[in-house]
Amino acid sequence: MPPAELAALSAEEIIEKLESGQISLLKSFGADEIRDEMKKVGKVCRSVLRLIFLTSRFHSKSKRYWQRIRLRAASLISFFFPYTINDSNLETNSNGLIIGFNHLALHEILSLIAFALKKFNTRRNNFPTNLPWYESICTKSSKLRSIGIYMMPLITPSTSNLIRRLQQDEEVLRCMEKVKEKLLQHYINKAVEFSKSGDNTFAAPSATRQATIFPSLDAYQNYEKRTNLYPVMGMLKLHIKRYAKEAKVDFVPITVMPQSRQHSRGLDLFKRYALIIGRTISIEEATNIRNFDHEFLKRIAENAPEYLWHPKATT
Repeated sequence: MPPAELAALSAEEIIEKLESGQISLLKSFGADEIRDEMKKVGKVCRSVLRLIFLTSRFHSKSKRYWQRIRLRAASLISFFFPYTINDSNLETNSNGLIIGFNHLALHEILSLIAFALKKFNTRRNNFPTNLPWYESICTKSSKLRSIGIYMMPLITPSTSNLIRRLQQDEEVLRCMEKVKEKLLQHYINKAVEFSKSGDNTFAAPSATRQATIFPSLDAYQNYEKRTNLYPVMGMLKLHIKRYAKEAKVDFVPITVMPQSRQHSRGLDLFKRYALIIGRTISIEEATNIRNFDHEFLKRIAENAPEYLWHPKATT
């Protein structure tokens, strides 16, 4: 589909066409090679999903059936993407949760999905997904939604930059920016909806895979400045406060720690990651915090070794 026609569609229409295999945004934007890089990852993910449903054939399609499917899914995913987590201090009340984490690799996304399916067996979970990965699995979106996993496609800053390197046509790039804004707004709208219903939204404050929690020493040290910080946590806070005024919501920082400092940025199959839950921030408390994005990252860093704080940290 021509980029100008894509830019005229709503986010919902774009996602519907992606799920049915009618379009590829990356192909339309002249960046098919980015899509090709995720083919192997997509194949692994689709195989795991197929295995979940093949080994979970029960006789009933009741609510209990779907709960058992989720638990089976959590068990299988955690076999391939093992993790440890200290979730005993995380209250399982009716509050919606915005769960933010440092995004080192693809591995922790799968581990977090397993955690969500096991810990919150009846909730929906809103997961932002970088467009190349999303396009590799989007035809299975309905199956994922059936077990409570809602994958939301986003054109992250890193993917946007890659497209710009491959595509010189300014009109195509303007269309890409329009689609990028629509998909981001769709993800935020879904977060507001899930907050109202007491469901979960996951967020990676870095908006891309990043070796450290803060992108630079300057960003780490300067609380007052918004140096190189992608303001996703602040955006979620403001939209929930404005459009879900009565919602009870908590912001939960999770520190992701790989088994080894020499980890990959990919799936890291069978490598164990630690997920450490930090100090929760209520929506009321968040409202009174200036530069919320910085404070949230600080709470992730509290439970991380120093080498994960920022690129100049070494110990």
